[in-house]
Amino acid sequence: MQEVCIGPLDAIPVGGGKAFTVSERSVAVFRPSAGGLFAAQNSCPHAAGPLASGMVGANSVICPLHYWKFDLETGACVNDPSYRIRLYKVREENGEVYVAVEE
Repeated sequence: MQEVCIGPLDAIPVGGGKAFTVSERSVAVFRPSAGGLFAAQNSCPHAAGPLASGMVGANSVICPLHYWKFDLETGACVNDPSYRIRLYKVREENGEVYVAVEE
């Protein structure tokens, strides 16, 4: 597993998400208003919508294309349990954000 520094925490809007390229993958990093930090694949498995542009809840994101909701703690889709998103380990240290992806 490779951990990559993607930049300062302040680059990710509170209550939103931002897309980053990490080891050739498009990864969405979310910073809910309630606190915490989540990272997931940026592409919705239903219709390839950009999840980083979705509405962020306390532990969920809603795809901006068809409003499918994904749990950011489990990756499960609320609308259709047969769909899941890949989650990545993410952490903040000294104001910098690090994402770990499998090689």
